[in-house]
Amino acid sequence: FLPQFTCDFYENKLDHAPGTASSGAGGFFRRSETKEDKELRAEAGLHAKTVEAGISLVPRPSSIVWAPGAGIHASQLGYDGSTRKYDKNRIEVLRLLLSACCDPLFSPADEYNPLASRWLAVATAADAPNAVCLFYSLLNTVLTFDPANVGFSDSHIKLVELSAQVLCVLLDCGLPGNPEPVQDSNGEPLVEFETASRGGFNIFRCLMSRIDSTEELNFVFQGFAKLLRNVYENQSTYLPNSSTKLECFQELLVLLWKFLEENPLFMNHVLTKCNINELVVPICFLMYKSRRDPAQIGLVHICTFCLLKLSGERSFGVGLNKPFTKKLPTDLPLFSGGHNDLLAITLHKLVVNGAYKLVPLYSCFLTIICNISPYWRSMSLVAAVKL
Repeated sequence: FLPQFTCDFYENKLDHAPGTASSGAGGFFRRSETKEDKELRAEAGLHAKTVEAGISLVPRPSSIVWAPGAGIHASQLGYDGSTRKYDKNRIEVLRLLLSACCDPLFSPADEYNPLASRWLAVATAADAPNAVCLFYSLLNTVLTFDPANVGFSDSHIKLVELSAQVLCVLLDCGLPGNPEPVQDSNGEPLVEFETASRGGFNIFRCLMSRIDSTEELNFVFQGFAKLLRNVYENQSTYLPNSSTKLECFQELLVLLWKFLEENPLFMNHVLTKCNINELVVPICFLMYKSRRDPAQIGLVHICTFCLLKLSGERSFGVGLNKPFTKKLPTDLPLFSGGHNDLLAITLHKLVVNGAYKLVPLYSCFLTIICNISPYWRSMSLVAAVKL
């Protein structure tokens, strides 16, 4: 299924980034670890395990990764990561991969089995050639895209959207990854052979759950916040076409949901180190704009699940008290208050003026309000009336 001719050429090939430490006779890669990284893992109860051998999770060769960001720095690429001359080639490859892995679309929803697809099982296996490089290529291509930069061509926008779609497909099969860090004596992240040989193992989900450095977690959060802001900033500009409009918001929210579900360090990082309202505002805007569109019911569902997951944490309820000062391009009633007021008003609008298919979500809406209510310091008059 996957060509093996690349393995001979890349076998035992080592990449060395300028300034990175290496040890041992082979000069293996060692990632620099900060005190903040260690504290973050300690808070989540994750402790590194050292093994003699396993399957490496370092992208090698780094020269075939499409963009810098998580897992790889710009200095490790060996070429200009902002080049667009390969975009059309990459689009064709992703279209082919998406076509090959689309068989779950043809099975009924109640019979869907995430372990049944043989194509996806091979594509996400531990020995799939260049799987680590593909994961970081897709993730970095999506998160490094800046909608405010009007210099992007249509082909690059299509590449970003296809990358998000393919990444969602590859992360949807198999079993969740284990976030517990495993490394060899040289500090290189690994997956144990015993774990990788089990049925349902997905190297892409494993890589996602093992992103654990503060720098990379911040990169992922800022990327999601920047792309999701585009949903309302694109409609609020004075100059037409001054920002690029993305159409893959549903894929972005699915990726965000998967990070929140499977990477405990990411969940903890966005709630304690970042401004969570940068995600709440675009999520509320998307829910409000999609409330009566039958084709966007799935979008409202994934927005609800993200809010429900976040609302179970105390830090989320406390962070919502920050004053809401943005002006969204909607007909929401004017109010003076915090982001918890925005959330309550949005959920009220979905109940009284949403599609009938949103009825199963009403209990989730009430649960979200109940979860944040103990930390709600002051309530605006508009939100009080709506409740």
